[in-house]
Amino acid sequence: MSAPVAIDLARANALLGLADRVASVPEYAKVRGIWFTVTAQHMRRSGEAARLAWQAASGAKARRIYRLYRVRDLLEELAIAGAIENPDDPREGIRTIWQAGVATFVHSLIGRSVARLARPDPMTALRWVERSRHLSCNYGTWWLEQISSDYAIMHVRDEYIWLDCAHRGGAEGTLQICAASISVEPEMTSPFHGKLHLRWTPK
Repeated sequence: MSAPVAIDLARANALLGLADRVASVPEYAKVRGIWFTVTAQHMRRSGEAARLAWQAASGAKARRIYRLYRVRDLLEELAIAGAIENPDDPREGIRTIWQAGVATFVHSLIGRSVARLARPDPMTALRWVERSRHLSCNYGTWWLEQISSDYAIMHVRDEYIWLDCAHRGGAEGTLQICAASISVEPEMTSPFHGKLHLRWTPK
C-alpha cells in the first residue's frame, strides 16, 4: 500500500494567496468542466496515495467537461493538487499540472482538431486559443500580439486562474506540441492582469 501523502495546506494557501484570490473572484465567473478534469486526471496519474490525499482534502466530485462551474471551486481544488504535486512550491506544482494537462485537452474531441491544425505552426494554436477563449470560460479577455515569426505576446485581462503558473504551464504544454524548443515568461501587472511572452523554435 502507498504511504499516506502529508500536505501543509495552510502554507500552500498562503503562498498562493488563495483566500484573497477566491474572495476577489466574481460569483458569476465560471469555467468548463474540462479544467477540473485536467486536475483530477493528473492526480490519478500521480498515484493512489496522491489521489486519495487530494480527494480527501478537496472533496472534489466529477464534472461534465462541457458544463460551466465556479472558478472559485477550481482554484481551491487546484491549490490542493499543486501542494501535493510540489509541497515546496505549489505554484510550480500547478504549473506542472497544467503543462501536462494539455494532453488531456488534446485527446478530447475539440483538442484533436486543434492539434492537427497547430503542428505545422505554433501561431495557429495561439490564434485558436485567442479566438476560442469564450468556449472555456465566461469572463476575461485575451488578445495576441505577434512580434515576429517565433515570438508573440498574449495579453490577458481579468484572468482569475493563476496566470503566472497555471496558464504559463498550459502555454508551455501547447507550444511543446508544435515547436522544437519553447520559452514562456509571465509578466504580471496585477493579480488578474498580465502578459505571457511566448517564444519558440519551429520544428
